[in-house]
Amino acid sequence: MRISGDTNLRNNALDSQFRKIFLEVLSGAAPTSVVVAPPGSGKSTQARIALAGLLQEGHLQRVIWMTHSTIDRDGAPSLAAEAARHLTELHIPAGIILGREALGKTAGADRRTLGADGFRERYEAQFRWPPGPSVKLLSHAHLRVLYGRDGQPGTPPPWRRAPLTGPDAAQLLIIDEDPTSSLIESSPPPPSPLSYLRLRARPPATPLARVLLSLMSQVLAHPADPRFRRIGRAGPNVRWSWSGASFNRAVLEALAGESLDRLVMRGRFPHHPGWSSARLMSILLEHPDTSSVGLSWQAPLRAPDRCLTEATLTFRSDLLCALTDLPPTVLLDAYGDRYDTGDICSYHRGLLGREVRVVPLAVSTARPRLEVSHAPHLRIDRAAVDRAVRGGPGQARALLRLDTVTRRIVAFTETQDTARTLVLCYKNMIPALEASLGRVLEERQRTGPLAAAPPEISFQHYFAGRGKNAHTGKHVVAVTEPHQPRQYAEHTLAALYPADPERRRDLARRHRDVELLQALHRGRQLNHAPGSRGAPRILLSFPPPEGLTRDLGTVDLTPAEARSVGRGRPFPSNQTLAWERALLAAATDLSELLNGIPVLALMALGLLEVPDSYQRLVEHAGRRLSGKIRTDRYPHLSRWKVNRAYFRSGLSDSPPAVGTALTPRRSDDRAMLERGLTELLRQRGYSYVQPGGPFRQACQQGQLGVTVTRPSRLRVWARDEVQAGEILVRLLT
Repeated sequence: MRISGDTNLRNNALDSQFRKIFLEVLSGAAPTSVVVAPPGSGKSTQARIALAGLLQEGHLQRVIWMTHSTIDRDGAPSLAAEAARHLTELHIPAGIILGREALGKTAGADRRTLGADGFRERYEAQFRWPPGPSVKLLSHAHLRVLYGRDGQPGTPPPWRRAPLTGPDAAQLLIIDEDPTSSLIESSPPPPSPLSYLRLRARPPATPLARVLLSLMSQVLAHPADPRFRRIGRAGPNVRWSWSGASFNRAVLEALAGESLDRLVMRGRFPHHPGWSSARLMSILLEHPDTSSVGLSWQAPLRAPDRCLTEATLTFRSDLLCALTDLPPTVLLDAYGDRYDTGDICSYHRGLLGREVRVVPLAVSTARPRLEVSHAPHLRIDRAAVDRAVRGGPGQARALLRLDTVTRRIVAFTETQDTARTLVLCYKNMIPALEASLGRVLEERQRTGPLAAAPPEISFQHYFAGRGKNAHTGKHVVAVTEPHQPRQYAEHTLAALYPADPERRRDLARRHRDVELLQALHRGRQLNHAPGSRGAPRILLSFPPPEGLTRDLGTVDLTPAEARSVGRGRPFPSNQTLAWERALLAAATDLSELLNGIPVLALMALGLLEVPDSYQRLVEHAGRRLSGKIRTDRYPHLSRWKVNRAYFRSGLSDSPPAVGTALTPRRSDDRAMLERGLTELLRQRGYSYVQPGGPFRQACQQGQLGVTVTRPSRLRVWARDEVQAGEILVRLLT
């Protein structure tokens, strides 16, 4: 064997387990095997090492390896590219097979350059096996292309499958990660060939198509029919569905006068390859209660009993692609034993259409389970993000909330030895969070040359990035839970359980739990011993799900982490958020101008309450402060010099509207003040101190031009008492 243990991180224990699994499947001694082990434990890497050994020893020659994606994105290699590189290092020829669309985007391979015949030849050439042992890498989507049963939607004609399924068929199929989403064929959204507008535009060619058009007309005429069910939101609208027993009965009753032979002989639906009258009839007759087919449409949220437009009304289907002629198969699925309470094999048995077994790998990890901390004040509400992006009323408040959570994530990251954090959220939140991070980091740059290098914070949405190690070692912060629309349980999973809504809902919950576990493993915390330096931390803005108690252990935040993420206080009001933002802006400029932050100056700027005995002193400090601002180096103080209501207006050049001005806060509430200045004070090395000698001497000698009572109360954030005294003298003279 030519495998280098150093280069490929060979694990002898896992290698022997995989060899045993592969040989048992190849010999027929074991059925399709679902290999289970935690993310990051080396399943894919060790499987490739064991596979390379078997190929070089002559146990087999042709292997197909399937991953989620074969296309590189944003400069990052795809899982297929990573696998191909690794196999090449193991001295195994590996070729990536691209889909037709992806192949057409590669240099010199488009149809215009090659012509139809040349492009087909280039596409088919990918499938040819080289001499000797080799591996072909494909996406999960090719499962339907290679092994889908003829006549199904999404299944190509036999000639497209021949190169890998003919005489030189693959001897072993390895599927890396759960391929469910690629095996469920969902009908396209309107304007699909079976939408109301398309069917009405051209007279239906089959009795079944005419019946569908008639049922759609009933929906338009009677949108409040009790047979129709509301199944969730679709943006500003409500999504409605007509499926199940009532829909199927309506179809069969309308076809009562038609003979089954005539329905079958009339062939395919118009303009919809793969769909035939016979196929739909077989579904309705085999599963009278199925929810895998039906009608769907949208209606306004405020008028749910009225169809929004005819354009949203369409026939929908969610069907499982039946596979046939699979070679010996091994599926690598980290949580492949979590999809069913009783028979843990039933899920994959139904998915692949064959007998399966679940094989847990015996792996050794540095800790038994993930350790997470609950940080509720890092939660981000999707509605707030929508308002921040959409604009209009409430946008300013939503932006303040978003920036506050971002500051907390930055502050948390900077409390860690490794200043690298991955933030998990919904997909449509990422642009808003990236913009918020840009604002927060730009704000930090104004703290001067003492500011540390900005932390590395990246974002990823759920249901993406499985199997990748790009975020190894990063802390993970989940600001939202994984989410799937109700349509997923009501419609999509009907492909697996067409007549069992309870089982669909349970499976949807299990899919969410598994996705959360997969996402929390991105930092590979299990590879670090508890308490080890640089071990990734995991923060959840929501309580850990009850079903994951064996996978997630809870640990308390450290005092520094708790302060950074706002533990112990409710999420601040909009007024508090705006005041904290104004306080930080003022403190940043004062630190630049005076080398410290006097409480007296914050009073003069209108951010803190002014005791009656300090009125004249604060007015004097305001005049002196204004006279010292002579350049635009201090952007916020310069605006305050022109508009004395600038800070109380929430950093606005316009006067505050009635009832919206920021309320000055108590000057003796040190905890409240420092909460908004934590990062700035840490970077500058400031402490909360009394003014020292220089200020007391100036008071005694009458050099300040104003009487100062109780000078010890005029605290300053500075490096020491002497500097605090110098700062106050500079401010008042």
